[in-house]
Amino acid sequence: NKEMLALQIVEYVLFSMPGAPVRKALIDAGIGKDVDSYLDAGIQQPVFSVIVKNVQQGKEEQFKAVMEKALTNQVERFVVWKSVKRINNLGRYPKGLIYGLNFLNTWLYDDSRAMDLGDTLTPLANLKKKVENGYFEELVKKYLLNNTHKAFVNLYPEKGKNERADAELKRQLAHIKGTLDKKQLYYLTEQTRKLKEFQET
Repeated sequence: NKEMLALQIVEYVLFSMPGAPVRKALIDAGIGKDVDSYLDAGIQQPVFSVIVKNVQQGKEEQFKAVMEKALTNQVERFVVWKSVKRINNLGRYPKGLIYGLNFLNTWLYDDSRAMDLGDTLTPLANLKKKVENGYFEELVKKYLLNNTHKAFVNLYPEKGKNERADAELKRQLAHIKGTLDKKQLYYLTEQTRKLKEFQET
């Protein structure tokens, strides 16, 4: 729908386009080495994700503070939203792919609405007209700043985990091998050889 298309624009302007201000603020603050963002608008409960990579532990609260400040700045400043007027709805992707993905966003849930998003040019043109009246700023407030349905997930690598997992797998395989007779071992060896042969041809 129109609002999801507008949120895709918000994601692009704030996080993805060259010089995107929120992405730049997070990187300049030294929170992480790279920032990715993603809007999954093709499900009944859309999800807006911001992923910061290579973050040092202990910077979780700084991330929240920088994120909120950067988003608030874009609500209070108009300049960045002027770039909305230059957006091409198809971008660098093939036209057929874009239309196909648009169809799936509604078709998956209601056969009668398969063609609802066939025309994205008209909604995009209408959204560009709303740049001047604070429409995008209100979207940022509603869905990013004042949204009470937020989850902050921290994933950190555990040193030596892969090595321990590999060692445990070898132990389990050695145990299984010890329970097999020569005929079973030959069968498994031959099956593995045939599989590799099939994969390489």
